[in-house]
Amino acid sequence: MITKKLIIIIITVINIGLLSAQKQFETQILPPSFSYPEALFAKSEDERVVKTVAENLNVRDLLETDKWRAGREGTPMPVTRNLPVDFTMTNSGIRYTLPSGEKVWRLNIKGNNATALMLGYKDFYIPKGGQLFIYNKEKTQVLDVYTHETRPDGGVYATGFVGGDEICLEYVESSQSDEQPRIAIDEVGFGYNPSLLGAFISTGANTGECMVNINCQEGDAWQHEKNGVFLSLQKIGSASFICSGTLINNTAEDMSPLLLTAQHCATGSNDMIATADDMNRWMFFFLLERSSCDKASEPTHNYLTMTGCRLLVKTGMAQATDGMLLMLNDPIPPAYNLYYNGWDRRNVASSSGVCIHHPNGDYKMISTYNKAPTSSYFPGEEFIGASNGHWYLGFTQTANGHSITQGGSSGSPLFNENKLVVGTLTGGSSKCNNAMSASGHEYYGKMSYHWNKYTKDSTHMDIWLDPLNLGVESLRGRYARILPAPENLTAVTDWPHILLSWQAPTGESQPVKYNIYRNTSENVIVKILETTSLNYTDENPVAGSNKYSVAAVYEDGSESTFSTVKILFERYKPPTDLEGIRNTQTPAHIDLKWKKPYYEQNVTWSTMELRHFVGLSDNPWFYYGQRWEAAELAPFNNKTISSVHFVPVAGSTYEKILITQNNTTYTQNIDANSLTNLILNEIKLETPFTIDGTSQLIVAVKCRQIDNNAEYYSIACDHGPVVDGKGNILSYDGETWGTIYDPTKPNEFFYNFIISATFTSENGNLTPAATVSSLDASVPVFLPTERRETPYNAVDTRNVNVRAAGISPAAFPEVTHYILTRLGSKIESSLAPSLTSYTDKSSTVYSDYYYELEAMYGELSGGKSNKITVNHVANEPVPLSLSGAEIYPAVFSDFINVSPLIVRIEAVSVTGQTGLVIVKPAAKVDVSSLPAGVWFFRIHRADGSMKTYKGIKN
Repeated sequence: MITKKLIIIIITVINIGLLSAQKQFETQILPPSFSYPEALFAKSEDERVVKTVAENLNVRDLLETDKWRAGREGTPMPVTRNLPVDFTMTNSGIRYTLPSGEKVWRLNIKGNNATALMLGYKDFYIPKGGQLFIYNKEKTQVLDVYTHETRPDGGVYATGFVGGDEICLEYVESSQSDEQPRIAIDEVGFGYNPSLLGAFISTGANTGECMVNINCQEGDAWQHEKNGVFLSLQKIGSASFICSGTLINNTAEDMSPLLLTAQHCATGSNDMIATADDMNRWMFFFLLERSSCDKASEPTHNYLTMTGCRLLVKTGMAQATDGMLLMLNDPIPPAYNLYYNGWDRRNVASSSGVCIHHPNGDYKMISTYNKAPTSSYFPGEEFIGASNGHWYLGFTQTANGHSITQGGSSGSPLFNENKLVVGTLTGGSSKCNNAMSASGHEYYGKMSYHWNKYTKDSTHMDIWLDPLNLGVESLRGRYARILPAPENLTAVTDWPHILLSWQAPTGESQPVKYNIYRNTSENVIVKILETTSLNYTDENPVAGSNKYSVAAVYEDGSESTFSTVKILFERYKPPTDLEGIRNTQTPAHIDLKWKKPYYEQNVTWSTMELRHFVGLSDNPWFYYGQRWEAAELAPFNNKTISSVHFVPVAGSTYEKILITQNNTTYTQNIDANSLTNLILNEIKLETPFTIDGTSQLIVAVKCRQIDNNAEYYSIACDHGPVVDGKGNILSYDGETWGTIYDPTKPNEFFYNFIISATFTSENGNLTPAATVSSLDASVPVFLPTERRETPYNAVDTRNVNVRAAGISPAAFPEVTHYILTRLGSKIESSLAPSLTSYTDKSSTVYSDYYYELEAMYGELSGGKSNKITVNHVANEPVPLSLSGAEIYPAVFSDFINVSPLIVRIEAVSVTGQTGLVIVKPAAKVDVSSLPAGVWFFRIHRADGSMKTYKGIKN
């Protein structure tokens, strides 16, 4: 049943009885006695007012026993010793009439040396109009008011912790009814360990320093999912224990209050099992978290509590997976608007994800993993789990710590990259080394095993999580009250920025602001902005695939689900491989060449994450592939496809690659010996295929199944959602195409084939075609064989930069012009983008030069190329000498004199023209053929040295 929220207040009681409230949360209702001085009431030593319990309880012994038990698997962390009592309104407490006329009953219960106290009731009933308040002796902590709606039918109940060693009850009689309340306390929960109770009394718990609060940036993308995670307090006989768990959705989506946790959370000391009466007193605390990342930040103080549940499913512990499914005794009030987390029951390792939990009973924490878990069993000393029934993983360091799990985290949900629950925590060996370091691993019972792996109905969660018997493998999470999300979210590139825009949600209730989220690295999404605008400019987008999510935030602080858009963002690039040499015919000219900026993207409708395999009946030859429409290809007219990627499966044979567009068909045989099983293989095209941007394109693989006993079928698939008619097309002949998805069976084959094509920015030549082929909508849906799941976590795409699924190909950036600099100064400011070479005719043969080439995209630079240096022709020329030199005279007409040591002579004009070459010249050389003007004579000596002289021809 519903328990109220914790209210922390700081008050000062003035002599005249007025209340000054410095801080209070969400409610203004306080006990009426707070308005009067305490002296008005009976003295505390009155035995009817103050009931003392646990006078001989040894707290030190309890703590030592717990310390010993902390190393044992299979039992949760104890926090209270439950002491039997018999306190009722007839045998305890005193009644008063206040000066304002209210009639009240008050009772104080004292537990010497207690950290906190809580109460259990064999009967709890409040008449209409009556009010019960529970608070601490200092009046600084109040559990919100209990009314008739709290427990309308009465019966067994429990109320939460109040800090300190004295708890106060104050009942205010109803003015609407003469009916008497029934407040029969039969148990006092004596909380004795402050390190496990800090969250309940707002002091913080003793978790490892490496832990990361849920409201750090690591939790930004998990703000919905966290609202389904709870801290539980389980009464088991004479003690109470703590665990974690989550509220979970079912296929009826009827808001059934189903709770998922670990079975060992129902096992107490000496292997005692919780009874049905115990479970009626179990308490579940939601929204118990700190307000910011700072571990010293204020608690949110708005946690919500439900009390009482019944057992539906327990999967077992020994040779099993330690799962437990509960149902609350009462519906969760819609006003709570908690989140019912979704689930994924496939036995598929996720590539990344988080665990959200309450370590050591602390405020909510988040632990992150970015490596796929492996299948294992729980190797405990108390029990051994089922073979391959657990996920085994280690958490990773993040920006604010290296969060792990601890006692009290048991039963917490493990989420995959799609934010669906895939397991529940049994235990592990992890520990904090310091704030940014941890060690050890964790074991999570698999949802795929919780689902229906065992024989008895009482071990099957599918009965409750799929009551409609839809057979779905996964189910999204949802709020009880769906808040409208922003609509028509779009993202466009305005280089170097990305522009987002959206429309306000439809409906009467309008948001007060919007939260914007962006991926900052693989598998990590953080909030980057809060805004009241309907647009946003990301001035520093991440290169590659970007995912943006926008959520609406309403007046009460509730956030809608995400509207999400993906966009490929390319960083502008410079030209590459700039080279320069002197022209052999005209050495004063320098010839430059370079390569244009090169771009490529792997386009696909698939997520490229391996999840399913399908094949066709009777094992025929067939083609499977993907299709793009003309409008999606327009930016790629005359661009090329350089390779195709797909995942081969043992037991099938793959004959050829097929690319078809108009009447142009490209085929290339596949070398079977070069393929690697269950890995993304790249087939480079022998001749790049030129894309026609005016017609549809199909990229496919021809294959067939050759071994009916093979473990998997021929076509590797992702986990969807399907892009029907694009990501899943099939053909028997490579000409007439159909699809694998049947819209009348929306839960079957709702995924895409894992195949992609590498588009490049290189231009090619189109082959003219006369007709345009199309997907034949009249072709019936192909009937595949049954699905088979895979234990493989994902396709290996490390060397293939596969784009996010479902995005149309993004146009390559286009160079508008080049800027050429020589010795740091511009010599050309607008070279045509089609050029890949240029000759600098303004140089000389006797100077060194360095060049750089810059690619421009409009007014924006893609950066400069590599810098190159071109050296002068030879040594600095000197004038021809007089008698006695190697060559003379300096001013000559028809003849020059040459030293006998010269073996070769070349005459070069100032424009770089070679006018004369003589090998083994005589002592007197005829130069009458040279035109008048300045000439450079480059001489080669017999010893291999060289020098240049300058002379003038008359």
